[in-house]
Amino acid sequence: MNKELFIKAINDDLEKMRQDSRRFFTEIDIMNLLKLLARYHKGQDGSNVINIANKLDLLVKDLHNFGEKNAYAYIANFIRNNWEK
Repeated sequence: MNKELFIKAINDDLEKMRQDSRRFFTEIDIMNLLKLLARYHKGQDGSNVINIANKLDLLVKDLHNFGEKNAYAYIANFIRNNWEK
């Protein structure tokens, strides 16, 4: 595949991602995610961003299943009180 076709394929993928996610994510949300991925781009570190997002999603679901009304606030409070600054 030549470079022009490759760039077109990337742009097409980005446009599809934009269309699929624009109801859920703002430009700022996507830029923040991109910044996290860029910060941890070496080796397997980029996948750590994805892994932690998946773990947080599972924890939110677990908290909801056990009756926690505001799982996001619960997790945010835990992080504020226990995470290193």
